[in-house]
Amino acid sequence: MLLQQSQGESQIKVRNNEITDNSQDFEIDSRTCQADLQNNQEKITFQEPVFDYQDIKKTDLGYCPGDPNDKYAYIYLAEDETRRVVKKIPSGVRVSFGWSLGFDGKYLWRFEWAGGGDLIKIDPKSGEITTRFENPGIAQEHGIAFDGKSLWINDFSSLKVFEIDPNTGKILSSFKIPEMGSGASGITWDGEYLYLVNWLEQSNLYKVDRQGNLIGILRLKGPAGQTITFDGQYFWVAGSSNQIYKYDKNGSLKGKIYAVAEGTWAMAHDGKYLWTLQRTNENWQDPKIYQIEIINDSLIKYK
Repeated sequence: MLLQQSQGESQIKVRNNEITDNSQDFEIDSRTCQADLQNNQEKITFQEPVFDYQDIKKTDLGYCPGDPNDKYAYIYLAEDETRRVVKKIPSGVRVSFGWSLGFDGKYLWRFEWAGGGDLIKIDPKSGEITTRFENPGIAQEHGIAFDGKSLWINDFSSLKVFEIDPNTGKILSSFKIPEMGSGASGITWDGEYLYLVNWLEQSNLYKVDRQGNLIGILRLKGPAGQTITFDGQYFWVAGSSNQIYKYDKNGSLKGKIYAVAEGTWAMAHDGKYLWTLQRTNENWQDPKIYQIEIINDSLIKYK
């Protein structure tokens, strides 16, 4: 095959090319073809860069994040004026940080690690894993909700929400995330509907039924975050800041507390206590799940 440029005398010879039906006028299959440029009249030159300076390290830490010499506060005070850490779990169980946490009325649920691993059920009293299911096909879990019967898991990667049988770990149903233009970063259940956090506009909570039909959009009038839970009356959301915010069902900000550690990436509520899944430091095999008692969630201000 011979291609000739419309202007000038440059020629490109293409050999062993395979052309299939597609929307392009011409396409080169780089796996099989070879191309030679002949009689090119335009000379192309470039100036080789000159590196006439020394490498200057002004930000060398001298240690890796999370090492003993690292003085960054990954874990905060166990108690302050807003909340108190009741316990940390799991104890003696090596699981990593993650993006999902749910409560079914008796047990906590999460995936073994962020973006994969088995679906595990944890006894909140002992911190031990009581049940383990093979991952049913969730690629990137971002939130677990419980409606009294089923687990609802938001898969950010596939843009879907999956209904999971907590007795078998099998998928019962699924629906596409509606009209967001992106994946959802969190999910919760208010007793009647599911709420999904829009990844791109985290102040928008998408209210949907179990079939994925969009009922409405709740707009939070204040700071937003990627993860969400519902305590029976209020929504709690947490993002990249070290605060967790409380909103009513009209989207009005009603309170906030300080986070207990670096990176609140998932939350659940058991009706009395708030449970959070913390990043702390990703290299640490420390307890990642915190049980938190709210002391005072009135609107605090930084000092």
